[in-house]
Amino acid sequence: MLTGIRQKAMVNKAGKIEISAAEIPHGTWVEVIVLVDMEEPDLDETSYLLSTPANRQRLQNALRQLENRADYIYVDPAEL
Repeated sequence: MLTGIRQKAMVNKAGKIEISAAEIPHGTWVEVIVLVDMEEPDLDETSYLLSTPANRQRLQNALRQLENRADYIYVDPAEL
């Protein structure tokens, strides 16, 4: 099951971004996507991502790919 967490964060002086996700167990691998909002701080990210036909199609294709767990690539962190 795919779960999304949406949070706003500010880049600190060292260039780091911190998010909190207490509901995700320690050691869980996650993919983080950072969207930088340079012009409109109140822009709804979902509306932006769906604003062009090309983006909308890419997102719909990505969601369809997530439905087939047989295509997932699993990595053992201990082997890295």
